Amino acid sequence: MDKGIYGKAESDQSRYNKGLGILFLALAILQILGFLIGQVFLRNRPINQGWAKEYTGVWKFETEDGQKGSFIAPFVMPIEDDDAVTLTTVLPEDLTDRSYFAIFAGISMEVYVGEELRYTYDADGGRFPGGSVKAIYFFVPISSADCGKTLTIVRDDTSAPNSNVNRVLYGDYAGLIGYLFQQDGVKYLFNIFLFFLSIAGMIIGLILRIIQKKPNPMILLYAGIFSVSTWILLDSYLFQFIFGNYEIDGLFAYMTIMLVPIPFIRYLDFEQDGRYQKLYLVIQSVL
Repeated sequence: MDKGIYGKAESDQSRYNKGLGILFLALAILQILGFLIGQVFLRNRPINQGWAKEYTGVWKFETEDGQKGSFIAPFVMPIEDDDAVTLTTVLPEDLTDRSYFAIFAGISMEVYVGEELRYTYDADGGRFPGGSVKAIYFFVPISSADCGKTLTIVRDDTSAPNSNVNRVLYGDYAGLIGYLFQQDGVKYLFNIFLFFLSIAGMIIGLILRIIQKKPNPMILLYAGIFSVSTWILLDSYLFQFIFGNYEIDGLFAYMTIMLVPIPFIRYLDFEQDGRYQKLYLVIQSVL
């Protein structure tokens, strides 16, 4: 009789767990569908009323030896990388107060509006050894009073590649930040998720290794994901806006990319029981 009662109780418990699982799954599906419908069909107006545009005006360039030309950014000027060059353009008529010209570059330069020096960037003058080694966005302040004035960029650092001109944006601060995050924000946030997921995976793998008292290849796999996600986090131009620093990310991005292949090679070597260990050692040494 006890066995029957126990069996009945166990059956009731099984039905209860099954029902609870179905309810949880239904709520999860409803949540996901509601989120997707809300994102696609029920979008609200942007909270900030900022504005931003890609600058499509004509730029003119002139080198110290007299070579001249014009272009629309982005563009690679037909000059030597180590040629000092001066860029000029006429500011548009739709500027507003508290606006900015967002210039993406990684070399030293001076920016003038009319005859006034508005911005100076020294790529080698950072507080961290080696200076900034990655292109960043720096915001040159402009206003409605600058409409029609000439903006001049002086690139006289002959130790840096001066021929490349990246896209230029202009707008107010909120609009520019919103524009940049609209371009790459989702991918960056997903990469942040992978970063923390890889840390959690390495911790779980380490715990399993201690419990099972044997090597766990999952640690190597998640270490590889960790190194890739770390490199993407550091290499993105969004790093400077999220973490408020643009001096350390470039250097550590270069250091991290060199470590990316090692965990994956070690993982493959483990799964293949060391049959190609010598080959993998040679590959690691080359990398």
